[in-house]
Parts: sequence; C-alpha cells; structure tokens
Amino acid sequence: MTILLTGVNGLLGSRLKALLNGYTLIAPSRSDLDITDAASVQAFAGITSPDIILHCAAYTDVERAETDVEGCYKVNVAGTMNLIQAFHTKQPKFVFISSTGVYGKEKTRPYVEGDVPKPTTIYHQSKLEAEQLVKQHCHNFLILRTGWLFGGPVHAPKNFIYKRYLEAKDQAFLHSNPIQRGNPTFVDDVVRQIELLLEKDCMGLYNCVNQGDASRLEYIQHIVQAFGLSTQVLPVEGRFQRKADVSDNEMAENFYLNLMGLNVMPHFEQSLHTYADKVKAQLSAST
Repeated sequence: MTILLTGVNGLLGSRLKALLNGYTLIAPSRSDLDITDAASVQAFAGITSPDIILHCAAYTDVERAETDVEGCYKVNVAGTMNLIQAFHTKQPKFVFISSTGVYGKEKTRPYVEGDVPKPTTIYHQSKLEAEQLVKQHCHNFLILRTGWLFGGPVHAPKNFIYKRYLEAKDQAFLHSNPIQRGNPTFVDDVVRQIELLLEKDCMGLYNCVNQGDASRLEYIQHIVQAFGLSTQVLPVEGRFQRKADVSDNEMAENFYLNLMGLNVMPHFEQSLHTYADKVKAQLSAST
C-alpha cells in the first residue's frame, strides 16, 4: 500500500517517515507539494494514487496565529481542503492529525472524544474546522487528537525536551506554569499507534495521547529528573502573558482506543525516560 505523507519535515512527519514499515511512502517536501496551492496539489494528484493520505502538515505557531489568522487558515483549513478535493475521486483513506487543544475550557477533567469541542484560540479553531471538512467530505477517514508532542532529532528547532535540558543543566532554578495541564506524548508512540490503526483499517475520531498527565511545571520536573539534574523547577509568579487564550486543561483520555482494545500508548513517564536515554546516548557519542 502507498502512503502520501505531508509535513515530512515536522516533528511527527519526520518520525513517520523514519519508522513506518510495510508501506511505499511518498514523502514530498514543501517545495515539491505546496498544500496551500490548489493547482500544485491538483498537479501532484495527477501523478500519484496513494491508498492513504497521512496529513501531518500544519501551521502550528499558536501565538502567531492570533495575529496571522489568514496564514493559519490558509495552511490548516485551505490546505486540507485542497488535498481532499484533489484526491477525492481516488478515495484514499484520509488520516488527519489534530490536537486535544480543540476541546477548549469546559472541563477540569480529561476530555473524551464525545465531549463537544469549543476551541479558544485561532490555531485550535482552524484545526477543528479542518476536522469538520475531513468528516464531511471523506468516506474513509481517521482523525487523531494528539497531546504535547515530544521527541524527534535532538537538534531540531522545536525539540522541547532538549531545550529544557540545555536550560536546566546551566541553571539552579527554572520557572514554569503550575496550572496548565496536558498529556506529554512521545511521537514514536504515536507512530506505533497509527501503524496499528492503519493495520486494522480503523475509521473515526480518536484521542491519541500517552497515559498520565502533568502540569507544565511537573513536565519540566520530569525532564530534569530524567537527565539526572539537580535544577529546581518553581512555579512562575502570576500568569504567562500570551496572545492566545490557551486552555488550562488540554488533558485527554484515549477513551475510544480503550473501548476498542487498541490503545498501545504507554505512560508518558516511561516514554520520557526512554527518549531522554536516547538523547544522552547521542550527546555522549558526539563528544
């Protein structure tokens, strides 16, 4: 089977390209396939016939999206629609990667798939609208709402774990948000979950996060611990000033995966230590 993978240079896309087995991968760079250019997507569809579209490309800058609404929607909504329209007659399975942030602020407990999403940021609203396009126009679709993704190449610009390690190793104290909670989620675990769902030809909407949740502060405390550092992580005074009205609760539960007996996502602490060990090994090998 053939998979068209978008967002191949992103955090999740790069790991899907590296780890997916048993498929013929078409993994164009942005210069080869600009999803915001309808004509480009149509032309690409004319020369490819994937069985599955795994759509990871996205505008992910939550803060910037608040003032760059058109840019955000051009990628997340129009880009998704361009792919749906261009490949509609070929009817591939459409896999869309979304976010648990779409649920909004209605609960203080972890969200499940049946909860009505009420996003509070431009970015999350755009992801929800893209979800709705997929539901409306794709017969065979899979939508995965992921959590706070971590992992990938050590020196990648958005490697959250490595950046926190660099900060912590040279400082006695770090400050972080003790209020906002979510699910730290290892991209390699998401890849394994996607592999299983594709193997079973599952359809529908699923939360896809590692087990367990943490505040931002607790998350960094776990990172510090995983690297064996003595840095203290303290609550930030007041609230972070953000343009985006991000929910304090981005926690989710893999309720549908559990119901189906398909949840292979381990606890985030286990995966965080696994990844930290890989980072330490890479750092050691480079010195």
